[in-house]
Amino acid sequence: MRRCLIILLSAAMLSGCTLDAPIGCSQKGDEWCISACINTVVTHVKSCSDIELICIPGYVDIDEDVSNGCEVNLNIDNDNCGSIGTVCESGHVCINGECLASCLEGQVYCGGKCVDPLTDIAYCGATGTTNSCNDVGTKCATGMVCTNGTCSASCLEGQVYCGGKCVDPKTDITFCGATGTTNSCDDVGTKCATGTVCTNGTCS
Repeated sequence: MRRCLIILLSAAMLSGCTLDAPIGCSQKGDEWCISACINTVVTHVKSCSDIELICIPGYVDIDEDVSNGCEVNLNIDNDNCGSIGTVCESGHVCINGECLASCLEGQVYCGGKCVDPLTDIAYCGATGTTNSCNDVGTKCATGMVCTNGTCSASCLEGQVYCGGKCVDPKTDITFCGATGTTNSCDDVGTKCATGTVCTNGTCS
């Protein structure tokens, strides 16, 4: 029996096999890979032998730890985005191997930055996602603001936006007593007769 064992060991060494390699991996789906039994599906390994590990496309083995196979997904890894060592800068995430902006919820990524399409005067009403822009929206004219995705006038405090302009409802003879907000008009008020003035919202 001892003589048989010596013969088997000698044959193994002559064939180049390692003594620590198991005759077979016990777990279903496991395969012998360089120095360990691994599940090639879970570890994203395309093929493996006693000397080489080949990853499926999109995955790489960076830590050289056979037990976890190809542990890095280049499509989503922020520290290895698209290729080993490509790090996405702050505020960006790795999507399909590209570093893309990751904006806050409610924002869209337009013009190379995160914008709020409900309030941004340069991208008013823009549509998209937190890392893409489908429509850049509208650039509001000077003196206008973006309110709920629509460009509208922005008047000084105490004024209302009536007749396409900002007016003071307490003194304006055309819109005397008008009501509204700095970007809207609810009631145009009264147009004072010739020779009268508007005082505190009343023609006199």
